[in-house]
Amino acid sequence: MTAVNARFQGEDLMKRPSLRSQMIEWVLWRLRVKGRFANTDGFRERVVKSRPTNPRPPRSFYRRYRVDETSQAGKPIFTISPRNGLARKHLLYLHGGAYVFEIMGIQWRMLARFLDEADAAVTVPLFPLAPESTCEQIFQFVLGVYRVLQNDGKPIVVIGDSSGGAMALSLSQQLRDAGATQLAKLVLLSPWLDVTCSDPAQAILDRSDPLLALPGLRQAGIWYAGKLSPTDARVSPLYGDLAGLPPILVLTGTHDLLNSDAHRLRALMASLPGALKMSEYRNMLHVWPTMPIPEAREAMNEILTFMQIDDLQERPQTLVGEDNPPVPASTKISGMRAATDDAAQVNDLDHSPAVVSRP
Repeated sequence: MTAVNARFQGEDLMKRPSLRSQMIEWVLWRLRVKGRFANTDGFRERVVKSRPTNPRPPRSFYRRYRVDETSQAGKPIFTISPRNGLARKHLLYLHGGAYVFEIMGIQWRMLARFLDEADAAVTVPLFPLAPESTCEQIFQFVLGVYRVLQNDGKPIVVIGDSSGGAMALSLSQQLRDAGATQLAKLVLLSPWLDVTCSDPAQAILDRSDPLLALPGLRQAGIWYAGKLSPTDARVSPLYGDLAGLPPILVLTGTHDLLNSDAHRLRALMASLPGALKMSEYRNMLHVWPTMPIPEAREAMNEILTFMQIDDLQERPQTLVGEDNPPVPASTKISGMRAATDDAAQVNDLDHSPAVVSRP
């Protein structure tokens, strides 16, 4: 078996991507969306200009669910609950956007599926963003939100996509270091776990990703780190201690520049049996579970199964406060690339074990 076949073993992984998925990727290449990260000239101005003036849940949320809005340090925090009031767990969603962009409509739509099917309330903090704020300031905000959520006594599952995935993992590390009660589970979607973007595999993965590019990511990572080293575990949790964390589900696609971060995390946690499950979806883009494609439904089904709390107990929560503060610690459409084009080169770099887990 070749290295390429070993990486993409499994009947599910060998099927072709859906036509809708292929068309979305083709459109993204044609629109040159990647360009917003490819050129750092004027990047800061483009970032600020792109932000909505008043980001809020879609209007449909106010009809379908109960939406409560609070604030912290002048930033809104939305808690959305089923109208029947039945929620056995609480989801804390940390949105992606390279630490610089606000939450997007497709991310809200993904959350609607959780509200409809996960038996949960969802809290969405619109935390401060870089470059105006840095990692330390942003986490001060996020920890404050988490402290309030602990008061309802329900198990807390944290979901993060892209940069939000790194924040979710770092939050869990900081809670562990503080001796606080841990999260119930962690779900990391296309996580960006190392802001240095220094893995050699990423130069190859870049060719298949129509959304992200290394120059802009590295600049955003510098802004986010602020006075901290980019390899500080609070900034890049891949460099932190990965023991003593809750069960983790990682979803990653092979047309994602950050795919190698997921593989590195899996390799680092290989000595911790059962601590992490990684599912790799062939030809899927960065944060594809937010997209209107059949593969997103498949990923969402996997997430919903993972988040089941039949084996979890509602319990008192230990607050993170002044007495125990966190301690630092296929077929191609013209203009698209197939995963197999670069898979052999990625495997030759041997940046991590090429083991794929799928349900």
